[in-house]
Amino acid sequence: MSKDKQERHDQNHHERAAEPDAPGHKSDAGDGAAHSASQHQKHELVEGDGGRYSGPVGVDVEARILAVKIEGGNTHILLGGGRTQGIEMDMPGYIKGGAGMIADFYVESVTARTAWAVTDVTVDTISQYNQVVVNPSAMPKSAMPLPDMKARILDISIAEGKTRIMIGRGRRSGASVGMKGYLVGDGGKPFANFVIAEEHSTHTVAYVEHTLDEVRAHTDVILNPSTEHAVDPKQHGHAPVHDGGQAGAQAPGGH
Repeated sequence: MSKDKQERHDQNHHERAAEPDAPGHKSDAGDGAAHSASQHQKHELVEGDGGRYSGPVGVDVEARILAVKIEGGNTHILLGGGRTQGIEMDMPGYIKGGAGMIADFYVESVTARTAWAVTDVTVDTISQYNQVVVNPSAMPKSAMPLPDMKARILDISIAEGKTRIMIGRGRRSGASVGMKGYLVGDGGKPFANFVIAEEHSTHTVAYVEHTLDEVRAHTDVILNPSTEHAVDPKQHGHAPVHDGGQAGAQAPGGH
């Protein structure tokens, strides 16, 4: 090992030894805090990678979602736990929802006290459920459907002469084929009703007979409504949608 590498190694070793949360360090809180911190950790070591922290692997580690960002078409969540809690890169996890789960995720990067993970649910959904479990010993069952579940449209396209909408709730968050729903219009009233045609683990698909522009203006969705609502025809006027593009829909009296 060269002199420069030896000095960096000695410096990294000194810094880790001085860190209060490093393995084997005795803090003023005494041994009781160390026993409490390892309550949900297996006694096995993660292989170090250069200057990376090596410590016990966490199992069923509970944490909170501290922040959310959209990047590269995916939802990234910042977790309030890191290597100190036994969280490592590529660990699986899930967002808790009631007695089940809303969505799963995987850890993409870790620091001593926080971690970023990637999931495919909407920001609105995460705002309702901010508790997670990392590296679970068992994955819970899908959540049971609830009345008036909120969601957002993730993608809009044309398929077979209709507007295809991808909704940010799937089987794991209580949505399923045959479930009714509607796009939220002015004043919270239904803009367009639909029935879910496809279900996937984290999203569903439905079709509506409205133009792309009309749907883009109404991206909030209610699934499994507790009350049947008729669409108010005064909210819009629309023309049929064609595969080749959009009809120039105008409200009655428009020019």
